[in-house]
Amino acid sequence: MIKNILIAEDNNNLCRALKGLFEDVGYEVRTAEDGSKALKLVREQSPDLLITDNEMPVMNGYDLLNQLGRDGYTFPALFWSSGSSLDSSQVEYRGKVEYHNKNHLESEDLLNLVREILTEKFQ
Repeated sequence: MIKNILIAEDNNNLCRALKGLFEDVGYEVRTAEDGSKALKLVREQSPDLLITDNEMPVMNGYDLLNQLGRDGYTFPALFWSSGSSLDSSQVEYRGKVEYHNKNHLESEDLLNLVREILTEKFQ
């Protein structure tokens, strides 16, 4: 079974690089440049994993996770940001959320983290 990742990231270059990184190892990847578009994609097809930035136009990562929580979704999420502090007390999401600073994750570390999260989900 091919695992489905949704990336919500407003930096187009980073989003393309992540999409390529995950597709190269066999994941199906969809992307959205803001939280509002990511929410629409989730409602069309729930991902196995959401990777979301916080600072995005229209709807930020905290608001996206909170809306997904209100909607009852519980798939795992990787919440990362480079500028803002990551405060789990601001998130009402009921699924597992990993918080990371994207400036501190190399490609191989990110791949390993995603594999770990998805392995845990499908055990």
